[in-house]
Amino acid sequence: MIRIDLNHDGLNDLLIREIPYEKAGFSSANSLQAVPQGGGVKIGLEPTRAAAMALGSKIGAPDLFSAGPAVMFNVYGIYYFGSWAYSGTSKYLGIRFQVDGQTHYGWARLTVKFGYFSYIDALLTGYAYETQADKPIRAGDMGSADADSAPIAELSPAGSKPLATLGALALGAEAIPIWRDTTR
Repeated sequence: MIRIDLNHDGLNDLLIREIPYEKAGFSSANSLQAVPQGGGVKIGLEPTRAAAMALGSKIGAPDLFSAGPAVMFNVYGIYYFGSWAYSGTSKYLGIRFQVDGQTHYGWARLTVKFGYFSYIDALLTGYAYETQADKPIRAGDMGSADADSAPIAELSPAGSKPLATLGALALGAEAIPIWRDTTR
């Protein structure tokens, strides 16, 4: 389970969780879901599932958002579906939430893939939100792009290391060099 506190107020705004369940005829099945945790948090959707957005996608009004759990990825044995099922690379989850009664937009960058026995691996590699109320944000923008301008071309320079985030923490001992890197 991945817990995200977007505005660092000590409250979890969003959970990314894997739920195992049994499906008739399949030995194992799992679902990856984005679950808002109150405070007006809503997840960006493509008609009925959590949208897997590309770098530079605009997040804001009039996008479709949901206050309930949103399926990102389902896997039943060798069969899989969901907007996150075919990405294979980092994609962005659009988020709308409230700070002091005002609407803010943000994103969480995740890499999602499935492994043996229908397990789903989700790695959080970054998140951000627009501090100005009601202003859209571009997926992957960390303060350098205007949401009304052209999409951002690249998140970070080629060959750069991933950010020291909860995603790096989830890597365990393998991520120690990331946490020790103070050059960023």
